[in-house]
Amino acid sequence: MVVPYKRVPQVSRLPMLALIFGALSLPLVACFPFGATSAVAGIVLGILGIRAGDRGQAVAGVVFGVVGIVLQILVWGFFTAMVDAPSPT
Repeated sequence: MVVPYKRVPQVSRLPMLALIFGALSLPLVACFPFGATSAVAGIVLGILGIRAGDRGQAVAGVVFGVVGIVLQILVWGFFTAMVDAPSPT
């Protein structure tokens, strides 16, 4: 007896990669260039994943990426203010 072949639906990897890079950007905020780079990659891959049709993980990747960028800016501003602050004498 021959079993009919079932075609496996094509799954885009972009939303999954967007979620991974977006979520990875949050702990990497402490490492300046890596957190921002991972966040931008999460945002770009998320937008491409939304266009591909799978919205769930792609939107989560974009949200994590935006939060990572905002945290990166806040951390960078905090450390810049600490370095430029006058020393109490």
